Amino acid sequence: MIPPQNVSEAVYRREVAKRLARCQETILLGGRPHWDSVAMMVLSCKRAEAAKRLLKSLYRLAAEDSGTPWIWVDNGSDDDVLVPVKESGLFQTVIHHGVNRGMGFAINHAMEEIRAEHILFVEDDLVYVPGGPEAWIRQCLSIFREFPEIGIIKLKRKADWDTMYPYRRIGPLQTTSTGVRFHPWLPSPRWSFRWGQRPWYPAGIHNCWSLGPVMFRWCSWKENGPIPSGRGRGQALAAEEVYARTYNTKWLAARPVDFAPFSQPVTPESPGFGDRV
Repeated sequence: MIPPQNVSEAVYRREVAKRLARCQETILLGGRPHWDSVAMMVLSCKRAEAAKRLLKSLYRLAAEDSGTPWIWVDNGSDDDVLVPVKESGLFQTVIHHGVNRGMGFAINHAMEEIRAEHILFVEDDLVYVPGGPEAWIRQCLSIFREFPEIGIIKLKRKADWDTMYPYRRIGPLQTTSTGVRFHPWLPSPRWSFRWGQRPWYPAGIHNCWSLGPVMFRWCSWKENGPIPSGRGRGQALAAEEVYARTYNTKWLAARPVDFAPFSQPVTPESPGFGDRV
């Protein structure tokens, strides 16, 4: 189902014009060795059952898209997470922090080691849901290739996700030369105190930058600066909403029409939010 359009073509083009030159320069200067390279990074923290559930679902993705390097990054888990990850044989690299260093630190540390241009970022409470086009990763790359203003692609499957929040700003349908359809998502309004917007933020904190499941440009993360750290539940707020205050001024997001390959079952909150980071 195509989500509703609530931003006109003129407004969308105006938002693109604000960003396009800077985005093109960032891509040119921050490009990685191979333009179409992708690396998948999974972040986990002390949720063994969720991690096992995700691993089980990822065998199908491995069969569909061989050749993509996979990195598992763990924050303070024990062998109940690490052993299944290593025994799965899915991940070429496993980075384990003996204690929880915080979401921002773990992501930044791994990102500095990645040599790919695009990052498929997944968290341990997600599940891969087959059923869309098998070449969906290549389809994401076609969006990045033809629309420089797109810094991040949303990949969550969730009923009414496009309409359930009043701060959604969704632009008119766009189509790549290879037929990939998507809606651009624009930063949320700056003036809604109810939804966390503040007039003194440079841009709304929702709709564009977020954590997994997403695919984003490595250079957009590098150019925007390291993801900040936080304490307790604030780890997630810092990594998403605080980081989005600047990221959303520079990049727009894309929401594909024909595929959303990850779902997020109800899962207990990460024990890592209770750690002293």
